[in-house]
Amino acid sequence: MQITVLTATYNRAHLLGDLYDSLCRQTSKDFIWIIIDDGSSDGTKQLCGKWLHGNNGFKIEYCYIENGGKNRAINLGVTRVETPYTMIVDSDDYLVDDAIEKMNKAVASVSSMNAVAGVSGMRGESVINSLNQLQQNYIDASNLERKELGINRDCCEVYKTEILRSHPFVPWEDEKFVPEEIVWNQIALEGYKLRWFNFITCIVRYQEGGLTKGAWSLLKNNPMGYAMMFNHRLLYEKSFQNMCYNTIQMISCTILGHHMKYLLKSNNKFLTILLFPIGCVVAVRRYMQLSRK
Repeated sequence: MQITVLTATYNRAHLLGDLYDSLCRQTSKDFIWIIIDDGSSDGTKQLCGKWLHGNNGFKIEYCYIENGGKNRAINLGVTRVETPYTMIVDSDDYLVDDAIEKMNKAVASVSSMNAVAGVSGMRGESVINSLNQLQQNYIDASNLERKELGINRDCCEVYKTEILRSHPFVPWEDEKFVPEEIVWNQIALEGYKLRWFNFITCIVRYQEGGLTKGAWSLLKNNPMGYAMMFNHRLLYEKSFQNMCYNTIQMISCTILGHHMKYLLKSNNKFLTILLFPIGCVVAVRRYMQLSRK
């Protein structure tokens, strides 16, 4: 057994069943499903209890924790994974019927490649469009090379579990979310690539108030998480314009988060000093925007 499907969920009992049904339909049942319930109060525990005792053809593990955000839930889940690979699937998404079968073949193709951190299929919306799909079977590239290679759509990655364990998400101490790109791009900065395959394995359904559509709410409640993201981008951004933009955003988020000492950890201290006045203006503007939402 190579793959564990890892799902963090919070009050998604009305959607989680679609993911469960898609796992029951898998052409290969050679996987484990770990559910980390991040403090749900909508009957998720009772629903998962039924599945644990059902005849579904695959192993299910369920763990309830106090609400601490998706990042912390995923960190905990990764510590419980015993398979070599981990496939993080959101609770409002579901898999195509042969996703596990395809991913098992995909991981077999890179199992001996130390510089490859994992594999990935594509993610599609309920109405699948073919824009920006790869023009070949697969490409080996880092997460930072995706845009220039045309892989600029949502993907469904399967990472080596040991790499996820050594790269946990680190949300700010009094916040619940930090953008996941920090981890994926840090893995890329360390020289790891993924093998990106040209087939869809996961169907996404973006929810109002979810992590994708709820960006303003996330920034309002997790300004330091976003400050960390903008600061991390300064490690690899190449254009001066992008470096200035991310520096200004880092400054504004740090001001909103009331943790001014974080600016001492800037990855470009010269630009931080130079652009600090502009960052202050952006912070005031953003505060006004967030106050109206």
